[in-house]
Amino acid sequence: IPSVESNHTTVNPRGMTMFEVLKSRYAVWKRYSRTVSELESLSGRELADLGIARSDIPRLAREAARS
Repeated sequence: IPSVESNHTTVNPRGMTMFEVLKSRYAVWKRYSRTVSELESLSGRELADLGIARSDIPRLAREAARS
């Protein structure tokens, strides 16, 4: 992503500083990690009751983290 120098702070086109970008990415990763952990802690029966296959957990966690 091209950056623009503004007041000695690197800013991306959306107006976010590098710190804000990192903070946002960390928050997304944290939601992903928490979702994976919670779903993996469920039993096979509980996942089946929810209509979730264990192999679907990473995909569902990515979707949940981005929404």
